[in-house]
Amino acid sequence: MSEEIPDGIKKTQVAELLKGSSDARIAEMIHETSEDLSEKRIVYRLPIAEADKNGKIKSYYPAFSVKSYETAILFQLSQYIGTIQEGIWEFGEMYIHPSTEIVWIDTTEFKTRWGATDIYLSDGIKIGAFGSLLLKISNPKNFVMNVVSSKKIIEREQVDKFIFDVVVQSYKEVLSEFKVEDVIKSRDEIKMKV
Repeated sequence: MSEEIPDGIKKTQVAELLKGSSDARIAEMIHETSEDLSEKRIVYRLPIAEADKNGKIKSYYPAFSVKSYETAILFQLSQYIGTIQEGIWEFGEMYIHPSTEIVWIDTTEFKTRWGATDIYLSDGIKIGAFGSLLLKISNPKNFVMNVVSSKKIIEREQVDKFIFDVVVQSYKEVLSEFKVEDVIKSRDEIKMKV
Protein backbone atom coordinates (compact mmCIF):
# COMPACT_ATOMS: atom_id res chain seq x y z
CA MET A 1 0.00 0.00 0.00
CA SER A 2 1.51 3.31 -0.94
CA GLU A 3 -0.48 6.32 0.09
CA GLU A 4 0.81 9.85 0.13
CA ILE A 5 2.29 10.94 3.47
CA PRO A 6 0.18 13.77 4.93
CA ASP A 7 1.61 17.30 4.94
CA GLY A 8 3.34 18.09 8.21
CA ILE A 9 4.51 14.50 8.86
CA LYS A 10 8.13 13.70 8.07
CA LYS A 11 10.37 10.71 8.52
CA THR A 12 13.07 11.20 11.13
CA GLN A 13 15.82 9.38 13.01
CA VAL A 14 15.82 8.85 16.77
CA ALA A 15 19.14 10.70 17.07
CA GLU A 16 17.74 13.77 15.28
CA LEU A 17 14.65 13.73 17.42
CA LEU A 18 16.56 13.57 20.70
CA LYS A 19 19.10 16.23 19.73
CA GLY A 20 18.80 19.10 22.21
CA SER A 21 15.82 17.57 24.02
CA SER A 22 15.86 15.61 27.23
CA ASP A 23 12.13 14.88 27.29
CA ALA A 24 11.36 13.79 23.71
CA ARG A 25 8.96 10.87 23.69
CA ILE A 26 8.12 8.56 20.83
CA ALA A 27 4.57 7.18 20.72
CA GLU A 28 4.28 3.53 19.79
CA MET A 29 1.79 0.72 19.86
CA ILE A 30 1.76 -1.00 23.24
CA HIS A 31 1.56 -4.49 21.90
CA GLU A 32 1.51 -7.79 23.69
CA THR A 33 -0.28 -8.17 26.99
CA SER A 34 0.04 -11.94 27.49
CA GLU A 35 2.66 -14.60 26.84
CA ASP A 36 0.32 -16.85 24.84
CA LEU A 37 -0.64 -13.87 22.58
CA SER A 38 -4.37 -14.44 23.23
CA GLU A 39 -4.50 -10.81 24.33
CA LYS A 40 -2.19 -9.51 21.64
CA ARG A 41 -3.43 -6.16 20.49
CA ILE A 42 -4.63 -5.83 16.94
CA VAL A 43 -5.59 -2.16 17.30
CA TYR A 44 -4.28 0.55 19.62
CA ARG A 45 -5.46 4.19 19.61
CA LEU A 46 -3.60 7.08 21.26
CA PRO A 47 -4.19 10.85 21.34
CA ILE A 48 -0.85 12.55 20.73
CA ALA A 49 -1.36 15.44 23.13
CA GLU A 50 -2.92 16.16 26.48
CA ALA A 51 -4.38 19.50 27.48
CA ASP A 52 -5.01 20.98 30.90
CA LYS A 53 -8.48 22.13 32.00
CA ASN A 54 -7.90 25.49 30.28
CA GLY A 55 -7.15 23.83 26.95
CA LYS A 56 -3.40 24.55 27.05
CA ILE A 57 -1.18 21.69 25.84
CA LYS A 58 0.64 20.22 28.83
CA SER A 59 2.30 17.19 27.20
CA TYR A 60 2.57 15.65 23.75
CA TYR A 61 4.41 13.13 21.61
CA PRO A 62 6.59 14.90 19.03
CA ALA A 63 7.03 11.65 17.06
CA PHE A 64 5.68 8.16 16.62
CA SER A 65 7.01 4.79 15.55
CA VAL A 66 5.43 2.33 13.12
CA LYS A 67 6.96 -1.16 13.08
CA SER A 68 7.28 -3.29 9.94
CA TYR A 69 4.20 -5.37 10.83
CA GLU A 70 2.03 -2.34 11.63
CA THR A 71 0.22 0.40 9.80
CA ALA A 72 -0.75 3.69 11.46
CA ILE A 73 -3.85 5.70 10.61
CA LEU A 74 -3.81 9.38 11.57
CA PHE A 75 -6.98 11.29 12.50
CA GLN A 76 -7.57 14.90 13.50
CA LEU A 77 -10.97 16.06 14.76
CA SER A 78 -12.19 12.54 13.87
CA GLN A 79 -11.31 13.14 10.20
CA TYR A 80 -8.99 10.78 8.35
CA ILE A 81 -5.63 12.44 7.64
CA GLY A 82 -3.48 9.64 6.26
CA THR A 83 -2.06 6.13 6.37
CA ILE A 84 1.55 5.77 7.46
CA GLN A 85 3.86 2.80 7.04
CA GLU A 86 7.05 1.66 8.79
CA GLY A 87 9.44 4.23 10.23
CA ILE A 88 9.86 6.91 12.86
CA TRP A 89 7.77 9.93 12.00
CA GLU A 90 7.81 13.46 13.38
CA PHE A 91 4.66 15.53 13.83
CA GLY A 92 4.43 19.02 12.43
CA GLU A 93 3.10 21.80 14.68
CA MET A 94 -0.40 21.52 13.13
CA TYR A 95 -0.86 18.06 14.69
CA ILE A 96 0.16 18.92 18.27
CA HIS A 97 -3.39 18.93 19.57
CA PRO A 98 -5.52 16.58 21.75
CA SER A 99 -7.84 16.00 18.78
CA THR A 100 -5.03 14.30 16.85
CA GLU A 101 -5.01 10.53 17.24
CA ILE A 102 -2.92 7.68 15.90
CA VAL A 103 -4.51 4.28 15.43
CA TRP A 104 -2.01 1.44 14.99
CA ILE A 105 -3.14 -1.77 13.30
CA ASP A 106 -1.18 -5.02 13.53
CA THR A 107 -1.13 -6.45 10.00
CA THR A 108 0.49 -9.78 10.98
CA GLU A 109 -1.27 -12.89 9.71
CA PHE A 110 -2.70 -14.94 12.58
CA LYS A 111 -4.68 -18.13 13.00
CA THR A 112 -8.04 -18.39 14.71
CA ARG A 113 -10.04 -21.52 15.47
CA TRP A 114 -13.79 -22.02 15.47
CA GLY A 115 -16.21 -24.83 16.24
CA ALA A 116 -19.89 -25.54 16.75
CA THR A 117 -21.79 -28.57 18.03
CA ASP A 118 -25.37 -27.49 17.39
CA ILE A 119 -25.76 -27.29 13.62
CA TYR A 120 -29.01 -28.75 12.27
CA LEU A 121 -29.29 -30.15 8.75
CA SER A 122 -32.46 -29.90 6.63
CA ASP A 123 -33.49 -33.42 7.71
CA GLY A 124 -33.24 -32.50 11.43
CA ILE A 125 -29.92 -34.25 12.10
CA LYS A 126 -27.64 -32.39 14.52
CA ILE A 127 -23.94 -32.26 13.59
CA GLY A 128 -20.80 -30.40 14.63
CA ALA A 129 -18.17 -28.61 12.61
CA PHE A 130 -14.80 -27.07 13.39
CA GLY A 131 -11.86 -25.52 11.62
CA SER A 132 -9.31 -22.76 11.57
CA LEU A 133 -8.82 -19.60 9.55
CA LEU A 134 -5.76 -17.53 8.71
CA LEU A 135 -6.56 -13.84 9.08
CA LYS A 136 -4.76 -10.68 8.11
CA ILE A 137 -5.99 -7.10 8.03
CA SER A 138 -5.17 -6.22 4.44
CA ASN A 139 -6.91 -2.84 4.31
CA PRO A 140 -6.15 -1.09 7.64
CA LYS A 141 -7.92 2.15 6.71
CA ASN A 142 -11.14 0.33 5.83
CA PHE A 143 -10.87 -1.81 8.98
CA VAL A 144 -10.49 1.27 11.21
CA MET A 145 -13.20 3.29 9.48
CA ASN A 146 -15.80 0.50 9.33
CA VAL A 147 -15.03 -1.92 12.17
CA VAL A 148 -12.91 -0.24 14.86
CA SER A 149 -14.86 3.02 15.01
CA SER A 150 -13.93 4.79 18.28
CA LYS A 151 -12.63 1.76 20.19
CA LYS A 152 -9.31 2.44 21.90
CA ILE A 153 -8.01 -1.13 21.95
CA ILE A 154 -8.99 -4.29 20.10
CA GLU A 155 -7.30 -7.46 21.25
CA ARG A 156 -6.92 -10.65 19.32
CA GLU A 157 -9.43 -12.43 21.53
CA GLN A 158 -12.12 -9.95 20.41
CA VAL A 159 -11.34 -10.57 16.73
CA ASP A 160 -11.40 -14.33 17.38
CA LYS A 161 -14.88 -14.04 18.96
CA PHE A 162 -16.20 -11.88 16.12
CA ILE A 163 -14.88 -14.32 13.49
CA PHE A 164 -16.13 -17.31 15.49
CA ASP A 165 -19.66 -15.87 15.62
CA VAL A 166 -19.70 -14.98 11.90
CA VAL A 167 -18.30 -18.32 10.71
CA VAL A 168 -20.51 -20.46 12.95
CA GLN A 169 -23.64 -18.53 11.91
CA SER A 170 -22.65 -18.92 8.24
CA TYR A 171 -22.18 -22.68 8.63
CA LYS A 172 -25.54 -23.00 10.40
CA GLU A 173 -27.32 -21.14 7.59
CA VAL A 174 -25.59 -23.01 4.75
CA LEU A 175 -25.77 -26.50 6.29
CA SER A 176 -29.47 -26.11 7.06
CA GLU A 177 -30.01 -26.52 3.29
CA PHE A 178 -28.33 -29.97 3.15
CA LYS A 179 -29.34 -33.51 4.19
CA VAL A 180 -26.88 -35.69 6.08
CA GLU A 181 -26.05 -37.86 3.02
CA ASP A 182 -25.24 -34.73 0.95
CA VAL A 183 -22.85 -33.09 3.42
CA ILE A 184 -19.78 -35.24 2.65
CA LYS A 185 -20.13 -35.18 -1.13
CA SER A 186 -20.88 -31.44 -1.14
CA ARG A 187 -17.95 -30.27 1.00
CA ASP A 188 -16.49 -28.00 -1.69
CA GLU A 189 -19.89 -26.46 -2.43
CA ILE A 190 -20.47 -25.87 1.31
CA LYS A 191 -17.03 -24.19 1.70
CA MET A 192 -17.76 -21.90 -1.25
CA LYS A 193 -21.18 -20.91 0.12
CA VAL A 194 -19.77 -20.20 3.58
